[in-house]
Amino acid sequence: MTPTRHSYNIRRVLVLALISCLAGTAAWYLHTNDPSTGEAIFAPCVFNELTGIHCPGCGSTRAGHDLLNGRILEAVNHNLFFVGAALFLPWPIARMVNAWARNTSLEHKRSPLIARLLKWLPSFVITFTLLRNIPIPIFSWLAP
Repeated sequence: MTPTRHSYNIRRVLVLALISCLAGTAAWYLHTNDPSTGEAIFAPCVFNELTGIHCPGCGSTRAGHDLLNGRILEAVNHNLFFVGAALFLPWPIARMVNAWARNTSLEHKRSPLIARLLKWLPSFVITFTLLRNIPIPIFSWLAP
């Protein structure tokens, strides 16, 4: 029995095209506007504003700006977790988007490594958040 080729669902492809245009516009805006200057429109971290604690996403806007401008070390200084996610997530996300556009399942193609990473992701996020908020020098570099 030969496997069937799945064609792309045109509506889903159009949705992806729209999302891609919006994401590209957002990336262009972030690339051309430095969030550190305060001159552009970027939302502050509500969690940090209310609690004074750095959430796992604090500094990710600045890290994204640095990555888009080729400054990897500065991006790591703003949010190590975001930089790690930016390195490892594009491939599985692209596979999921492709499967969604083709209306197929990824269950039979799931990578064991990705499955393990997703299983441990909540623990990574919680550990990163706790460590970046400990006020001792060995962990202070994790704060944005």
